[in-house]
Parts: sequence; C-alpha cells; structure tokens
Amino acid sequence: MKTSANPWLRILTAVGLPLVLFGLTSPALAGNGNAAGYLVLQTNTCALSPSNPVCTFNFDLPSKAIVASGRDVLRFMLDGQGGTLNFQIHVNGHNVAHYSGGFDFVGVSKVVAASDFQISNDVVEFIVTGGSGTVNVSDTVLDFRLSTAP
Repeated sequence: MKTSANPWLRILTAVGLPLVLFGLTSPALAGNGNAAGYLVLQTNTCALSPSNPVCTFNFDLPSKAIVASGRDVLRFMLDGQGGTLNFQIHVNGHNVAHYSGGFDFVGVSKVVAASDFQISNDVVEFIVTGGSGTVNVSDTVLDFRLSTAP
C-alpha cells in the first residue's frame, strides 16, 4: 500500500472524510425521531425485600419524547444481598418484566414498549412477588427517543 509523503493529506483523509460524511447526514440525525434522550430515575439504592416490597420512581418525560411507538430501554443495577428474591417491574401498571434469583452485582438493560409510557405522571415500580433476601436496585435510567433534538 502506497502512502502519501504529505502528512496533511493523511490527516485529511483519516479525519476529514468521516467529518464530511457526518456533516452530510447530521440533519437527519437531528429530527424525524432519530434524537435520543435519557432520564436518571434513581442514583441511590433501594433495598427491595419482603419487608420493603416496592421501590417506586415517579417522573415526567420531556414533551418531545416519543411515546406512541418504538421501544425504550430501562437500565438498572442489581446487587443481591442473600436469598433468592422474585420481583416484577411495572411501568404505569403494566408488568414488563419478571426476575428471580440471588443476583450477583449485575447491570440490566430491559427493552420496554414506548407506548407503556406517557409524557407526564409516569411510574416505574419494582415489586416483590416472593422469595427471601434482599436485592439492592440502583442507578435506574430510562433511555428514550425524541421527536427532535433538544
């Protein structure tokens, strides 16, 4: 493979071409449902157990969030503290997931229908359905699509 003796030409080829291509496509990325956002629902820890059977997070999505179609991603951390706990995740009263286990420290990403959410008065709940022990739920984040860039 032959390389150019001019170092500027190599830099322009390596960096400039991708920037030009990105510049040609960036208007499409800024609208038409291709923008993305996230909302931190919780940064602390909620100890989910039979004696504390519900962890609830109330929030409002931004007005440009797409809730009519598509999918969102609910991300959270689980850290089992002994026992085997069974729990469900509800979004605005809809059961969207069921988990069972002892849970070593693990990060979870759960795909959820965007239509389960609404622009305001959203509720995500982690609800114990059986078992024993404690699972710490932390760092809960919702990734969603936006109709236009913020």
